[in-house]
Amino acid sequence: MLQYSFISAITPVDMDATDKIDQTLTCNIGDVTQAVDVSWKDPSGGDITGSTAGYTMTQGTVDLSKVQKSTLTITAATLQGLTTTSPLTWTCAAKSTLYTDSEQSAFQNVVVTFLTYEVEVKSSEVLTNTAATISCVVNGLTKQLDTVAWEKPDGNAITHPAVMATLR
Repeated sequence: MLQYSFISAITPVDMDATDKIDQTLTCNIGDVTQAVDVSWKDPSGGDITGSTAGYTMTQGTVDLSKVQKSTLTITAATLQGLTTTSPLTWTCAAKSTLYTDSEQSAFQNVVVTFLTYEVEVKSSEVLTNTAATISCVVNGLTKQLDTVAWEKPDGNAITHPAVMATLR
């Protein structure tokens, strides 16, 4: 007698993103007691495998709340090769590894909306050995920024804006 597993709770996590850095998408598969096999497809419907360039897929493990979190990391270079002027949709699906004759679930959409913005640096001149205030304006935002990071010319982060280390 064949036994079938019904994967009933796939919860993709939609997100806002930029194509400037790697992005990680998440697909949560709930109400499972054993890890399932998660599949991902790109916006054109192509299968993403472990050897697909520009992508890193993790299957995830089942946690104490019976949820398996699968992730798909997409490199910035891959994202920059896509048209990101409107939202793009990746998809995920799951198949039981316990009941190998069971069918794969329907693919669920993971919608990524790309933020378009421009950073305008405000320049000013200051005298040597005097305090300077640096600022920038971010234009074109569709939502509030979570954080703003400042770096020294050598690429090291300025970790305490109130101190604003001497830039040399």
